[in-house]
Amino acid sequence: MQDAPAGSLRDTRELARLYSQVSHWQRDRGLRLIETAAPEEGEHVLDMGCGTGELTAELALRIGPGGQLTAIDPDPQRLAQARAQFGSGFPTARFVQTTAEDLSMVPDGCVDLIYSNYALHWVLDQKRLFGEVERALRPGGRMVTEFLGAPIETLIELLLMMPDGASAMRENVYMDEADWRALIAPRALAVERLDWPEIPLHYQNLQALFDWLEATSHGAFDHRKLSAENLAMLSRRFPSEIELPCTGLRMVLRKTE
Repeated sequence: MQDAPAGSLRDTRELARLYSQVSHWQRDRGLRLIETAAPEEGEHVLDMGCGTGELTAELALRIGPGGQLTAIDPDPQRLAQARAQFGSGFPTARFVQTTAEDLSMVPDGCVDLIYSNYALHWVLDQKRLFGEVERALRPGGRMVTEFLGAPIETLIELLLMMPDGASAMRENVYMDEADWRALIAPRALAVERLDWPEIPLHYQNLQALFDWLEATSHGAFDHRKLSAENLAMLSRRFPSEIELPCTGLRMVLRKTE
């Protein structure tokens, strides 16, 4: 496996459970993305960055018992939670702890659909990632993905309040459209769709935002480490419901040969 990302090394059972409880907007976007991906009965689907597996379960329903499902994630506790919820209900499902840059568990040209929801901004070696996507997809197969297209300013501000916040900032990759297209262009992957949806994020209160950021950052943010001054400032700034602007990046790629 490619070197484990920093976030997966921080992963704990408690953080995995918290993520499953608070990742509402990612799950909503993921269900919409499944409609875009349109998995068909009997297909081989690879869920790249399956997390705690709720969307993996929906993919399994779509492809049925005749399909093949491979779910990967580098985070051991989230992968364990995904595996546990399946039990023996979908015996052909495989759950593999690996990074998106290492799809060696699947042979060349055997995957119909690579599906990835709000995971690819964590992948640092994007060049290797798309090489593996090209190799794993069958001719005519597709990759359907959505992930963070740009940093969320308030979340950067919160992370930088942490003792190691600057390091956490280096765990995500963001590029503009020209750079994404240049990265994909050498591959046998046609860009069928590349757009930037605007997604307002809603949190009931400041603690709800803290919980979500702690879970999604694998503990890089921990509100217990906030200084009293920063906590007081944030409480004044966000006294009730919170809405944050978020820019996603949605891509549909098709293997051409």
